[in-house]
Amino acid sequence: MKSVLAKIAFAALLVASASCSITTRTPETPDLASVPDVLHYEVVSYPMVDRTTFDLKDGWIVKRFSRWDRRTVTLARRRPSPADWVDFNRFLARSRVWEWEVSYRRNTSVFDQVCDGESWALSLHENQHLVESHARNVYPRLREPKRATNDRESLDRLTAALERLAGASNANRKTESEQIADGNRH
Repeated sequence: MKSVLAKIAFAALLVASASCSITTRTPETPDLASVPDVLHYEVVSYPMVDRTTFDLKDGWIVKRFSRWDRRTVTLARRRPSPADWVDFNRFLARSRVWEWEVSYRRNTSVFDQVCDGESWALSLHENQHLVESHARNVYPRLREPKRATNDRESLDRLTAALERLAGASNANRKTESEQIADGNRH
């Protein structure tokens, strides 16, 4: 009798664990159409203190630009489609953005003290994924995101992906300078 009860309990455990594995999402099988809970990306260029940001707000991606002596200008605003999110999430996986370090630094601290060049920061939260990363004048290495480099290719690719998501990469869009001259302020 005990062996029959043990077999029934074991079978029930197998059924329960099988149903859990079917419904549980793992990082290896992400929902490619999922929309991040948090998306904030900014690049600040010095010494002019030009600041470009991309933010997700109420389902919209908003690209803004500001300079220390001027008000903020909205350069693009768009609600991405599910297909856009699939493309963006594939980019994140291919680029290994989820593996980026919290902070990137050069080997020497002298450059960290100089307020010239650019600083950048990324906050991206999506389901069980989370990346909070920042640096000044150094970037994640493209194929080795745990290592720092002076080559900004990984950041250029992220910026291009966000530009596509925000609809800011269209050829017929005005440049930042043209929009500022037009007074398109928000």
